[in-house]
Parts: sequence; structure tokens; C-alpha cells
Amino acid sequence: MGQALRQRGIRPTLVASGTARSHLESLEAVGEAAGWDDVPGVLDGGWDEFDHDALLQRLPALAGDSEPTPAQLQGWFEDAAEQWTSGSEGPGSRFARS
Repeated sequence: MGQALRQRGIRPTLVASGTARSHLESLEAVGEAAGWDDVPGVLDGGWDEFDHDALLQRLPALAGDSEPTPAQLQGWFEDAAEQWTSGSEGPGSRFARS
């Protein structure tokens, strides 16, 4: 991607990235290939993915040993994602820090 951006003459005045390891690795690889060593950057944890492990650890307990139905799991996930995107405390409030 960085080579393609360089070939097209695309040069930003600022780059923004999340703080997750995957974001930082992508930023480094693209920036290096694009020749953006002198372009200032800003890190913003608000771009990070939610921590799926934290979501799963907070999965509501079901009665007995039954597995959740696909509909139950989807509903729970949608609620958790809504909490995460709204910034409220809840299953999705902890960001991934790899």
C-alpha cells in the first residue's frame, strides 16, 4: 500500500493511528514504503478495536450448562458493541492492547 501511495504522489500532512500493535505495525510499514518518515503522526486509542477476550469473559451466564443460541449470542454481542461505541462502561469498554 505504501508503494502505491508513493507512486501516486500521495503525501499527507498528518497521519493518525490507533495504539493497537496491528495499527502501529501497519503505520510503520505503510509509512516506510511511502517515504513518510518526516510526516507527523498522532496516536489515538479511540481507533483501537475492542478486546474480544474481555467481551467473552463477561458473557452472561446461562441457566445450566447450555450453549447460547445464535440469536442470544448475537443479541449479547450487539449490546456489548453498542456499549463500546457509546463509550459507556461495559463489556466493550476495554480496548485491545497487544
